[in-house]
Amino acid sequence: MPTPKSKKLEKLSVSIYPKYVEAEPGSSINYTVTIDWYPPEWKGEMKILAVISAAGFERKFELPSVTPATNPPITNEISIPIPENIPPLTYKLRLEVKADSLKASDETELQIKLKTPGFEILTEIIGITVALAITRKT
Repeated sequence: MPTPKSKKLEKLSVSIYPKYVEAEPGSSINYTVTIDWYPPEWKGEMKILAVISAAGFERKFELPSVTPATNPPITNEISIPIPENIPPLTYKLRLEVKADSLKASDETELQIKLKTPGFEILTEIIGITVALAITRKT
């Protein structure tokens, strides 16, 4: 009896949710990731990479590989660590999935906020003080 031929992967897709996240340096963020492929019988290894990038900064994180045990699609929660020294900016977070010779990716926006508690309140107080000083001089 001939051995059944393993199916070749023909299509691969990934989606990541939420599309916008705010976080502080040193924290972790959680995403819901859905991976779909065709044919459904394909059961090879999927390598997952997260890339955070903005204005010349890029940080890559290899996440644990996935070998599907069920038919597509599969949905998992993943946690991505935010570097302690990341500047407060808006970044793109791209999730890449590679399997066989195919690659799929999806992006989200990641807003890194300052860690200083009450910074926004302090900024507002300074703004109000400056506004009052200007209106008193006129």
